[in-house]
Amino acid sequence: MGGRAVFWRWRRNPLRRRCDVVEACTGVAAALLIAAGAPAAGAATAAAVEHSELRRSQGTHLATAFLTEDAARAVENPYTGSIGKVLTPVRWTAPDGSTRTGQARVEPGSPAGSPATVWLDANGRLQQNRLTPAQAEAQGVVFGTVAAAGACALVLAGRWVVRLQIDRHRAAAWAREWEETGPSWGHRRA
Repeated sequence: MGGRAVFWRWRRNPLRRRCDVVEACTGVAAALLIAAGAPAAGAATAAAVEHSELRRSQGTHLATAFLTEDAARAVENPYTGSIGKVLTPVRWTAPDGSTRTGQARVEPGSPAGSPATVWLDANGRLQQNRLTPAQAEAQGVVFGTVAAAGACALVLAGRWVVRLQIDRHRAAAWAREWEETGPSWGHRRA
């Protein structure tokens, strides 16, 4: 296929319709939005998620809590073969001196009264997980990738809707032209 065939919608041509030009323009606009918009949406989302997670983790500090009841025995994960930590009620002292309770992940089978290391925020509230900078970056990459893919899907869906409208317009135009031209085909002129 030569270069002339690719750009036929842009050249002057008696068979070119306005809907052909609109279709070509929406194709170019969609390509530009995907090429520039999707990476921008992904990068902005990744940066926002990473910044949010790091900011959330900044005000946290380690503290010692004590189990208020025995921790459950863990069951081996059949998929990974590992034994994870279990959620157990714990008690700790907040920075203001008040005693607080909550649930923290601890080693399975730990007896009541055992110490457990937990993360607390500046107000003494229990934080379940604190992300390292590498984990925050990885989470940002995942959310950024999803945002970029979503942006691509949105642009392609918009292009599809426009193309559907153009095809409907073409079909209606062809029907009108056929109604005008079709009956004259049955008559021969002598």
